[in-house]
Amino acid sequence: RIIAIILLSYVSHITLNFPISRDLSSEENIIVHEEEKALMVLTIPKIKFKGNIYSKKSNLNDIDKNIIIMNESDYPDKDNGIVIIGGHSGIGELAYFKDLNKLVIGDDVTIEYNEEVYSYILVNSYLDDKNGSIMINNSNGQKKLFLYTCNPHDKKNYLILVFESNS
Repeated sequence: RIIAIILLSYVSHITLNFPISRDLSSEENIIVHEEEKALMVLTIPKIKFKGNIYSKKSNLNDIDKNIIIMNESDYPDKDNGIVIIGGHSGIGELAYFKDLNKLVIGDDVTIEYNEEVYSYILVNSYLDDKNGSIMINNSNGQKKLFLYTCNPHDKKNYLILVFESNS
């Protein structure tokens, strides 16, 4: 499996290339792994989701095991940084983002990282062709969080949610 990403802090458009495929089978929303401490915790109150995010170098930072942070993603403490987190939708134990489509503009999420809580508000959502890459726009240069998953309605598109920092 190859995940290739181009992410430059000084550009307004970023292209991500990554494969996503897997059949899923359970309904659990909480990610728990006792063997390794999480780097971050993503909380989405509206859909009652709380999930661990592991180090980029961890074998647990794998879309077939957890939600993931993309390797070239910034961390939440970077000024004007872009955090990119992905996860499966659908059904099953790995469908952590199965309810992302229930979020609406103004909904909030948080990321706990390095004993700080970073808050974000949903400002946009869009679909992008499921062709192995997605376009991410940070033209206003604000600190952002992008959550992505397969569109639960047609599986031909990615659902991309754009959050801006309100911390």
